[in-house]
Amino acid sequence: MKTVLVIDDSEVVLELTKAGLEKAGYRVVTRDRPSGSVAAILRDKPDVVLLDVNMPTLAGDQIAKILVRVLKTPETMVLLYSSMPLDSLRLKAIATGAHGYIQKTENTNELVRRIEYWLNRGRPATSSSRIEAVASAN
Repeated sequence: MKTVLVIDDSEVVLELTKAGLEKAGYRVVTRDRPSGSVAAILRDKPDVVLLDVNMPTLAGDQIAKILVRVLKTPETMVLLYSSMPLDSLRLKAIATGAHGYIQKTENTNELVRRIEYWLNRGRPATSSSRIEAVASAN
């Protein structure tokens, strides 16, 4: 069973995302604050991390930058997760070195489809292939 860690400061987003992903067969762990997230990711090694970009004290894109530097294993897919416009989200993902991005949606089937895309795709080999992969995923 694949594990998804969702980090978001909105309890509603956490509950809806967790319910939808668990229904699809994922193990879901949630964190409602960014503090301590990097340590939790390094310790628990989830398959996917969905990082809300707009959180107080430490934004998801800042966490992604840290993770890109400290993750030594390719098992964890780091994805920015936000309701911001796709172009802005895409640029943040590229700038941080995140594997990709998923725009928040109330359609859990679409969320599951996008997570499965990233899990099946794996890690892009280069920056240019990452840009193409990010663009094609959404």
